[in-house]
Amino acid sequence: MKTIKTPIIPINQTFAKIKAPHELHKEAICIFVATGFFLDQDTYWKDEVVLRPATINTLDENGFLIESTPWFQWHYTPQQCEFSEALQQFTSLFETIVNEQVGDKKVILPLSGGLDSRTQAVALKHLQKDVKSYSYEFKGGYPETKIAKRIAKACDFDFNEYQIEKGYLWNCIEELAELNQCYSEFTHPRQMAIVDEFETMGEIFSLGHWGDVLFDKMCNEHLNEHLNEHEELAVIYKKIIKKGGLELATALWNAWELPNTFETYLKQRIQKLLNEINITNSSAKIRAFKSLYWAPRWTAINLNVFQKKHPITLPYFDDNMCEFICTIPESFLADRKLQIEYIKSRNKKLAAVQWQAQKPFNLNTYSYNKVPYNLPYRVIGKLQRVLSSAIGKPFIQRNWELQFLGLENEKHLKNYLEAPSFQKLIPTAVTNQFYKAFKKGDKVVYSHPVSMLLTLALWNKKTIKVMDKQQLKVSVVLPIFNGEKTLADTLDSLEVQTFKDFELIACIYGTNDASEAILNTYNSKFKKLVILKNSINLGLGPTMNRLVANTSGEYIAIAEQDDFYYPKRLELQVNLLDSKKDVGLVSGIAEFWDGEKVTGKFPGLLVHGKQYPEGEELFLLNYRNQIKVVNSCMMIRKSVHIKKGLYFTKHYPSISVDWTYILRFSLISKIYGINEILVRLDRRPERNSVTTHREQSFLATRELIRSFKYEYPKIITEKDYKFALRTQYLMEMNTKAFIGYLCLFMKNVIMCPFESRYYLSLKKRVLKKISS
Repeated sequence: MKTIKTPIIPINQTFAKIKAPHELHKEAICIFVATGFFLDQDTYWKDEVVLRPATINTLDENGFLIESTPWFQWHYTPQQCEFSEALQQFTSLFETIVNEQVGDKKVILPLSGGLDSRTQAVALKHLQKDVKSYSYEFKGGYPETKIAKRIAKACDFDFNEYQIEKGYLWNCIEELAELNQCYSEFTHPRQMAIVDEFETMGEIFSLGHWGDVLFDKMCNEHLNEHLNEHEELAVIYKKIIKKGGLELATALWNAWELPNTFETYLKQRIQKLLNEINITNSSAKIRAFKSLYWAPRWTAINLNVFQKKHPITLPYFDDNMCEFICTIPESFLADRKLQIEYIKSRNKKLAAVQWQAQKPFNLNTYSYNKVPYNLPYRVIGKLQRVLSSAIGKPFIQRNWELQFLGLENEKHLKNYLEAPSFQKLIPTAVTNQFYKAFKKGDKVVYSHPVSMLLTLALWNKKTIKVMDKQQLKVSVVLPIFNGEKTLADTLDSLEVQTFKDFELIACIYGTNDASEAILNTYNSKFKKLVILKNSINLGLGPTMNRLVANTSGEYIAIAEQDDFYYPKRLELQVNLLDSKKDVGLVSGIAEFWDGEKVTGKFPGLLVHGKQYPEGEELFLLNYRNQIKVVNSCMMIRKSVHIKKGLYFTKHYPSISVDWTYILRFSLISKIYGINEILVRLDRRPERNSVTTHREQSFLATRELIRSFKYEYPKIITEKDYKFALRTQYLMEMNTKAFIGYLCLFMKNVIMCPFESRYYLSLKKRVLKKISS
């Protein structure tokens, strides 16, 4: 057992397994494309979760989550105090946290024109830390490095300024995909453009993320702090949905044929999470929601870019800071009051530097950022942007403008969005729809969908690489001969297996029907689908050997083109082989279906709750009574097959191929039967199976019985041999119509008048004839 305690706002995601099907969590992906982050514990997979913030979690030795208990819950318990007292508390706490986090190391401080990094600069200056600061701006955009440079100068910090270049993303996007694991879109982390510069800047980062949420109101001015649950939901919904995100999420939801509507699903998820937060003050409640579900799953994702070079610290993520926020009256937090007064009281020079959000005003004058005082600045700014655009130098405000626009960027985008493997995940029509809307429509609205599609394309590429390196647990082999009429039903039953960690390897031999076209429609429905073709009909034995030679799984599961597999077939067999290492082959119960109803179950030994004998006893059971193992739902331990040199013979067609295999297998490894129905065998008269050529099969079976007598003379006695032949005659007799049956009955009775099974068969046939 392993215990993991997560912080109130985790810096890194911690993953755990849960008992669920290993399949894409399409609902979660739809939320991701709508919002830019995965909600709550969601991941790309249904059987994987991220541990919740502020919890103590117990995992077993295989990484499965056993228990999760909260150790902290967000609350709103405002203390009765004056603002000056709260400011003093914040000052002491903030500077203590910063001091403890950075110690004596040289600090790397990213600076912006906002308040969060400026607040850190004040603390670091007051604490007399050795600081290297930097900032960056878009080429052709607002010169925010000018503000950052003034902040650095006011604190006597060394300062570097950088420019985000057009198209930088394509040189580092694969590396970024590894760093953030595609849990964030790629235009947000601008720091990737200068990541190599971090190497020599210092020893530890001090990052200002999340201060703007902790130290501000969460409800707009026209809203009070006691909203009803529908109003709270509306506030959250509006905050998290990105432009164009809802449209893309809905398109994917419909393309994947998910139930109900995306909006309904998302709102229900949000409402449920909001209901779990026991806070009545709406501003505090919304802050808690964002800190629980937004900070660790969106803000924190790209921190790995910094961590790649040096350790990181985040004073606003600190547990003590989060607990402190819960005790401060909302009126003190609103409008950044605490941060502003802290800066003004500690460093008057910094207070006089322009505040980018309130430009051109500073912390002393920002109250004048309203008409008519700000009108001249707004007019001049508008004119500058219009003139720049007119001379072919548009004003750059967003990173995607540098990374997505232009012919060179378009070439890189299409390289990912048009990859054949990506089309298996996202329908081509959806990708084309949104990229076309971005190119010809509102670029601001459709830049987010394009960025999310790019993110999914990188995740898909990365996942395929990992899957190619990983060995899938099971290889399902499927020989196909004129299978177009029943193949889709078989594939559908394999698609809904509860066990998903398998590859499907199909081989079409000697036919030119629609089987291959049908298989191709299932390309995206299996983790891995391999289609082999034999140009001529080599027979079932060589086809099976070719299929097995192309497997990569630990276990090999046999399937047939006209059989229906119940959903837990693979799961039950894998669990059996995993738990019983001495078993080399496992099968189960089959039911016969005539197109309208189930007509019987096989083998009776398993149907009645019994188990197969072992070794020579099982060999003789199968030899004397014909095959008693359902061949079309066998699962084989591949290591036994290889080490013992087993193969499927080409000397006997149809069912005898599996019969010889099972006979030999029973002498070298244990065979186990699951006492559950795993497969429904199609026994309609018109079926076209690889095992329906009766006369050919009868001849081959008689030859097999004779040849095995000579191959295993120490095991098969003359009595066993004759019993096996009579079993075969009985089976041939039972395939005939009534008159033909009577003729064969007389012939067989003359040869062996004391075979009681013949008379029992006659009794059943006559009674059936009378009843019909």
